[in-house]
Amino acid sequence: MRLLIKALCVAAFCACSAGSAGTTMYKCIGNGTTLYQGTPCAGPGSTITLKPANGTPASGPEAVPGSVSGDQSPEAKAKEHVRSMELERKQKDADYEIEKAESELRHLQADLDRDLDKLKIKKQYAKNNLAGATYEQSISTEMQAVSERYKTNIQITQDKLGRLRGEAADLRKDR
Repeated sequence: MRLLIKALCVAAFCACSAGSAGTTMYKCIGNGTTLYQGTPCAGPGSTITLKPANGTPASGPEAVPGSVSGDQSPEAKAKEHVRSMELERKQKDADYEIEKAESELRHLQADLDRDLDKLKIKKQYAKNNLAGATYEQSISTEMQAVSERYKTNIQITQDKLGRLRGEAADLRKDR
């Protein structure tokens, strides 16, 4: 909800402070939310042309987006602000995904320990005879299979976590 309010505030700011006719913003729809951004949408969305409140275009040359001049046009300032908001949103999304992956790792490890403990308890019931030895061997095989399955899932999640941390570091560099 706060993200939607921020997006609407950015759109209102852009509409009020746009310095030239034809400022282009993009309304993107994804995961049930509407986002306003300065770059084209990756998924479904539309283009919005913002006009100044007085209806007349500003005179003079426009600043190039991304330039570092102290006297940027209102349009360039608005686009830079939207870019900053996008980076902030992406950083928060990356941090959320990292937290989710770390939680998934903890759950996988806890589930592995719980399943192995259950199998160890079953293994204690094996009698000291041929049938018991066969039963104990089948439980040992099952324990190995459970360990391998969880280790594979843990490795996949660790790889995902490493990739997410790398993406988050790249986002921090862009700020």
